[in-house]
Amino acid sequence: SLWNGPSAAVQQAVLDRHVHFGLVVNPVPQPDLVLMDLFHDEVTLFVASDLEPGPPRPVEGAGPDDEALHRLAAGPLIFAGRVPQCQRLIEELAALRLLPHRLLPCGDFELVKSLSLAGLGVGMMPARVAAYHTDRRLRRLRGVPRVPDTIRLVFRADIHRTRAVTLLKDSLLAYGRGLDQAP
Repeated sequence: SLWNGPSAAVQQAVLDRHVHFGLVVNPVPQPDLVLMDLFHDEVTLFVASDLEPGPPRPVEGAGPDDEALHRLAAGPLIFAGRVPQCQRLIEELAALRLLPHRLLPCGDFELVKSLSLAGLGVGMMPARVAAYHTDRRLRRLRGVPRVPDTIRLVFRADIHRTRAVTLLKDSLLAYGRGLDQAP
């Protein structure tokens, strides 16, 4: 069986033998688990591309472009509150004094994407989520922090090596690694 969900829960389900395979973002190494890289992604900030660019704002020194600063200042920042990468980005934005006053935590990335597409604010999400079925209607803000991710296939080291298990593992690896080659 294969399961994808919150990374910590998936990893624990594989450890507890509730599922055979899991897809986990940035898993914590465990002696009983095999972790195999599938593809890479990154969590960063996106805005609806059909919105008018914001007015330029004078900024001293290098850093985010003027539009990114305007969009962030206008807010709200829409993000998945339960996701560690989002918490890390919020801390980085706060340290850079770029965190808007209005924050809108959501339950998942699809809601973040929908609200961002509707022009409600700046969305914090993985690049692959922003690109999936949006016809390039979300645009990445340049010069803002990002968190790189590695998505891995996770399974127990002592899994039974049947033909079916080997076929499923090899198929998942081939497909997942092919995603890293996609634009």
